[in-house]
Amino acid sequence: MLVAAAVATGGCVLAREGTSAPFGANGGGQTGGSAVTVSAGSDGNSSVATGGGASTTNSGGGSAMESDCLNGIDDDGDGDVDCGDNDCVAAGFVCLPPLAGAASHVVLSGDACPAAAQPMTLHSCDASKCACDGQPGECKFEVARWNGDNCNGQSTSSVKTQPNCYSIDPGLTSSFKGTTTSVGNASCPSVAPDIVAVDRGACEVSGGACANGGACVPAEFPVAKACVLLAAGSNCMAPYDGYRTTVYDNPNSSCNCSCSKVGESCAGSVQWYSGNQDCNGPATGTTSIDGQCKSVGYLESYFIDNVEAKPQCQADASMPSGEGVLCCMNGP
Repeated sequence: MLVAAAVATGGCVLAREGTSAPFGANGGGQTGGSAVTVSAGSDGNSSVATGGGASTTNSGGGSAMESDCLNGIDDDGDGDVDCGDNDCVAAGFVCLPPLAGAASHVVLSGDACPAAAQPMTLHSCDASKCACDGQPGECKFEVARWNGDNCNGQSTSSVKTQPNCYSIDPGLTSSFKGTTTSVGNASCPSVAPDIVAVDRGACEVSGGACANGGACVPAEFPVAKACVLLAAGSNCMAPYDGYRTTVYDNPNSSCNCSCSKVGESCAGSVQWYSGNQDCNGPATGTTSIDGQCKSVGYLESYFIDNVEAKPQCQADASMPSGEGVLCCMNGP
């Protein structure tokens, strides 16, 4: 059914005959669940009801009107369905854009669902709530000492491979180089194997039909909060590329927390002493075992200490099933 004149509904200016209402018009949220219908009166006027007040436009001759813009049915028999019918366009209904591969349209309401949407279960898992307890492993090393300050040529002292105090008699100006030869056996056990799942406050859009495959929704629908649900591992594409997160349609209230080792490095130090030959008292200075030549000046003893492998741990939180990707126009 064609509507020749532009009309206003709930603050929205509706499109002229043969056009679509602007995408995202009047994106304010409506938290009610009432039906939105377009009906024809005996006087030839059409009434648009949105659960609170109505606007009327003359359609001429008392012809049939599309009575429900969300049911996927050609109610008035003119060959056009929902957002494809100018009656619905005139009433302010718009199409949420489609996205190939989307299982459904979703809106993150955080509260009651808007019109044309129903509550659905979507959880996310916050890995920042996971705790990993990095356990040190074995680090093998070599520490060489040179007379002089530039680590030139063959080292003066034999290469040291064990933590210990080593004396120099007489004291000399020296330089050091400590090198890691192997690292292993560090681990990353999880401290908290389970964490509480986050309820995303999601609503599944059950809007009417759109010719392009999107979802037909009333003008009051919060379009800016629209999302699509995709298969696990999917990339987000425009216009649903403002926010991406992994979600689960799993009803469980907890997520599994796991920790993995993504790397490990050797930690250790060489402490030197310029006033005694038994590594007593405060050290004159400290250098790390990092493969770099360190000129340390005059010393009489040095101590290799705290040599162990330190792991780099990465926490992960997930559910055993129901994983998907939520792609939204904007962040929550």
